[in-house]
Amino acid sequence: MPGAIVENLSGRKLFVLVATLLVLQVACFLLGGLIAPSPSNANSLLATKCHDKGNNTDAWFYVRGKGRCTPVSLEHYESDSHLRHANEIVFAFQLPNPRNKVILDYSRWQQHLIGVLQFDIAYHPNTEMAPRTIITLDAKLGYRNKGDADGDWKYFTSSVVQRILDCSVENTRERYYYNCSFIPLFELGSLFHDYYLLNIRLPVDHDKGM
Repeated sequence: MPGAIVENLSGRKLFVLVATLLVLQVACFLLGGLIAPSPSNANSLLATKCHDKGNNTDAWFYVRGKGRCTPVSLEHYESDSHLRHANEIVFAFQLPNPRNKVILDYSRWQQHLIGVLQFDIAYHPNTEMAPRTIITLDAKLGYRNKGDADGDWKYFTSSVVQRILDCSVENTRERYYYNCSFIPLFELGSLFHDYYLLNIRLPVDHDKGM
């Protein structure tokens, strides 16, 4: 004949059980709020301008580590004889950015990495921009992991895309900057690697003289 054993909790035991569960719940909330990383975070990176003398699209131009590129200045681009075409300039972004001189890396737990661009364009009376401009971006994304050499970047993906850039300027004086909209560039749905490198070129359009 089947039977059942029923144990009644005393008031004291029940109080201890409920109090323990409440303490564990509060500890979990504190752990998630104080120690766990925020669900989303934004980092601003300034592109490093590298000079590609041979227009070698297979090469990687990176910012930190042995073999990094030598930055060039575009302050005097018109008078700089060794910069003949816009596609000789490679805009390099090495992700993630160091913080307090500490080299960071991405976690496999991160779900998304979204990249947007903001252009800093100086006003020049001889080359005024239209309020809305279509720009072409030749972008290449690479990756490497911990333990790899500084220059051991591997191909991830690449694309030549067009984006609409809306810009306005309040002060039409030389060296003042346009106010330009943000441009969405890419989104990674998962991060399987520790470091990423983004190289962007502005292709030359011979038909438009750009």
